[in-house]
Amino acid sequence: MALAVKTRFPFETAVKATVNTGAATQAKIRIRAPSWASGKMAILVNSKSAATGNPGSYVVLDRTWVDGDTIEFTLPASLRVKRYTGEDQIAGKRRYSVEYGPILLAAVGSSQVDLMVEKGKRPESLSDHLQADPESPLHFTVRDNPGQKFIPYWQISSEEFTCFPSVSEA
Repeated sequence: MALAVKTRFPFETAVKATVNTGAATQAKIRIRAPSWASGKMAILVNSKSAATGNPGSYVVLDRTWVDGDTIEFTLPASLRVKRYTGEDQIAGKRRYSVEYGPILLAAVGSSQVDLMVEKGKRPESLSDHLQADPESPLHFTVRDNPGQKFIPYWQISSEEFTCFPSVSEA
């Protein structure tokens, strides 16, 4: 028995696996719903609902598999803004990380970036300001913060950046 998995993660969150087997085979296939998932993960077998995984858990698909069976799910990735508590704090500023699923995003253009959210909003609401760049997967511009953008940390080459910009109210 073999499992052929097709995905373009992290650029797309859909996953499809196809079972290859010479004969019907009883087996348990375990699928991990990642701990960073933003919600429950619905799993389909042969286009029918089969199970739901909670973030940080495994789902066990225990059945007789035949050649051509499919397993499909979408990894529930979303933007998260989390308070940075590391040692290199900046006096008078609160710093945050921005993540998409498991991917740390970096604010490019400067090693010190100060972002603003609307008055009365929490800094974590910065995620509401991020707008996906349709031309560049996993790249985001920041509404009300002209010229600022985030890209995956692993795509940084030579530009100045910070992974922990400060965020405050306008």
